[in-house]
Amino acid sequence: MSWVLDGPWQRREVVWPSVRIGAGLLGIWVAYFGCSGTLEWTDQTVWMAVGSIALIVSLSGVAGWIRVGLRNLRHLERLMLGTARAQFAGAAGAIRADVAAESRSSDLVTVPGTTLVHRADCLLVAGKAVAAAPSPAGLDQCGMCEP
Repeated sequence: MSWVLDGPWQRREVVWPSVRIGAGLLGIWVAYFGCSGTLEWTDQTVWMAVGSIALIVSLSGVAGWIRVGLRNLRHLERLMLGTARAQFAGAAGAIRADVAAESRSSDLVTVPGTTLVHRADCLLVAGKAVAAAPSPAGLDQCGMCEP
């Protein structure tokens, strides 16, 4: 996929909207000069109609250009989000494996200075300095890992 204009457009996606925008601007220019050469309102209404149609053609080019850009950005976002999810899942799996290797999931731990007791593989204590819970009787249970 080749990008142009440092944006999310391919060359073929820029051509047709550019042609419509150019044709619309040319039509507005023609309508302006056609209208400026007449003094009668009835003659000017024809040129006003030409200018209005040219404006619609030009705006349709702008709308098409924006639509294609947004569609491509959504596609890129999905690709990046999928990559980020895969990386996060890999990192989370590694953290879980490290915690499981250090202790069994039935071991209860606590973070010093807190009032909750957790399982050793609880994500809320992953990467923190933990200590074995001496007696879980005086501590509340974690709502996430539910030891």
